[in-house]
Amino acid sequence: MKRAGVRKDPGSDHDPSEDFTSICSAELPPLLPEGEYECVFQRVEKKMLSGRMKLFLWFRVVSHGEWFGQEVYIPCNYPRRITPALKYYKMWVIAEGRRPKRNDRMSVSVFKNKAFLVRIRTVRKNWKQQALTPELQYSVGDDIIKKIAGS
Repeated sequence: MKRAGVRKDPGSDHDPSEDFTSICSAELPPLLPEGEYECVFQRVEKKMLSGRMKLFLWFRVVSHGEWFGQEVYIPCNYPRRITPALKYYKMWVIAEGRRPKRNDRMSVSVFKNKAFLVRIRTVRKNWKQQALTPELQYSVGDDIIKKIAGS
């Protein structure tokens, strides 16, 4: 059956109706050299991934140089009960400058208006532990090393 408006190139098995165009709505985070960067807190995002709640703490690089202004996130598991073993707990303590009291609500507001030294690493494997090609690698914050400004 011949379709109107679709022509095959003579001598080719390629059907132009099989071509498609799609708009890419996903943008990979930037790829920075691994190391420690001065960063300021920007925002938090909460997402459910694979049935688990995750927090994404976004920071903007303020270290002088080529990477100034780039944004990276630190991913954290966010269970119902926060324990001292969790990355979020450790970063919260650094941001607040003290351990939480027994009934403290560990709000992300402790990160606002503060600058931190953040360790940044390269993501080289996907969630299935399969190697990413260099074009698909990107940077994430690994953790907060220390608070450098803000009260």
